[in-house]
Amino acid sequence: MLSTPKITRKQAFNWIGIWLALVITAWFCRPLLPYHELGTVGITWEMWVSDNFWLPTLNGELVDESYPLVHWLEIFIWKIFGVSEFSIRFLAAVFSISTLFLTALAAKQLWPELPKVRANAPLILIGSLMWAVFATAHVEQVYVAFFLLLYINFLIRAWKYNPYWWFVVSFSLLLGFLVTGVSFLIYALPILLMFPFWAQKYWRMYIYSLIALIVAFLTFWTWGYWVKAQYYEMSPSLTAIMGLPRLISQINDPMPFGMTFLSLIIVLFPWVFWLPLYKNFSYVDKREPAFKFCASWLVSSLIIVLITMKTSIVPLIPIYPAFCLLIARIYFPITNRPKDVVLVSIVIALLGILLIVLSIVHIWIDDNNAIEWLSTVSPLWGIGLLVFSGMLLLFAKETRLITLALMSVALTLAFNFGVIRNARDFYDVMPASERISWYQDKGYVVANNGRYMGQYHFLGRLEDPLIVINDEIDFTRFKTLYPSGRIVVYLDSMTPRTSKIAEYYQPFRNRYLAIFAVSDLENIGSVTQKARK
Repeated sequence: MLSTPKITRKQAFNWIGIWLALVITAWFCRPLLPYHELGTVGITWEMWVSDNFWLPTLNGELVDESYPLVHWLEIFIWKIFGVSEFSIRFLAAVFSISTLFLTALAAKQLWPELPKVRANAPLILIGSLMWAVFATAHVEQVYVAFFLLLYINFLIRAWKYNPYWWFVVSFSLLLGFLVTGVSFLIYALPILLMFPFWAQKYWRMYIYSLIALIVAFLTFWTWGYWVKAQYYEMSPSLTAIMGLPRLISQINDPMPFGMTFLSLIIVLFPWVFWLPLYKNFSYVDKREPAFKFCASWLVSSLIIVLITMKTSIVPLIPIYPAFCLLIARIYFPITNRPKDVVLVSIVIALLGILLIVLSIVHIWIDDNNAIEWLSTVSPLWGIGLLVFSGMLLLFAKETRLITLALMSVALTLAFNFGVIRNARDFYDVMPASERISWYQDKGYVVANNGRYMGQYHFLGRLEDPLIVINDEIDFTRFKTLYPSGRIVVYLDSMTPRTSKIAEYYQPFRNRYLAIFAVSDLENIGSVTQKARK
């Protein structure tokens, strides 16, 4: 067993401290966000109240893009500590910091003779702007990152130590399938296809990996077949249970190149803007098997993810540790000059200016809802970032990994306290969820106008589904069947009439969320069309 030197333990206090600061700040500044976070926990809540633990559903409908493992873990936590938002967020935070430890373990196995790599890799990860923002979020990709790192660590052991580890590689693939379906192959398969670039006797590796893939896939297929048989009344297709339609839709709907390029700029901050790293790169032996392994992993996965992803940043989270491992290998302490950190300083200054502009832009806006939340943004946080950018230039020669890591933390804290916390009244649906729950407790049937993504289920502890209304025909049917029902409507603005007849309303994502008694409405257009006028 490889020992852990003091340098690793000392550095661990740095990245654990940063992680703790980010977690506490996120919990203090924002609730679970609609739609993704609340939709995910809404599925867990529906499993909890329905005792349906095998097939993820939301509002009584099968969710093709959700898989059970994360929900099982959340239910397990609830069984121990009770149902709470804290339990959900705590579990996500545990997986986030566990990913840091798995990153250190991967570095330890790849470069056992270089303790600085395993000491710095987690610091680079937690000090990256993208990870600092998303590491505390209840999103699927945080869990995918953990299970991908678990798979990578077992793959390294199978490659460097003993072929018997391929059994565990297969098991980790199965866990990945249970987190995100066969889409896990987008992250797991590219490194296997790159054997000729980083492994000797790669034909054996191909045989072992093919067996591991077949075993994991057949086990997952067997599970899916069993679930299909158990829920025959819902008529789920086996391909939907396994996630094949989701995988195909990702491949057929790539993202525009412009957004892809912008995503990479955001994702790679601050390290890609730190000029000494480019000089350090020339001193690294590119023939190192460990270096070739990480480079092959990063490049191949990045190409596949950029081709298949449908959103800008989040799908890149699971492969970010590969980038951080390479940066940790490249880095060694040097004396910086102001020009070495000027790009980082400029980005921080621009974001500071953005915060200042947000605090005063409401003067030129006519939208009352936008004015209300923008006026809560304090310019002091933007001024603070400008000061940080100036200090970075002034003390350039003292810049180290920890310096830049703390800059990313400063950016995250500034936006959390300066924008997110002040704007929470405009996206927090707890009041509306409690209102809907009250209606259901009193026997009223509640409907949602438009697509419902589960944002009220967990916060309101709803046990009955909301009826979804998509058009006037649905509205007429609902009004006929439930004349005393209530309907949730999303309006661009509140007119004097809608304010008068609404039983409840609140700002919501630069719009208004309003609840009406269906008996007070002639048709759904009687409020939505007039609101747009």
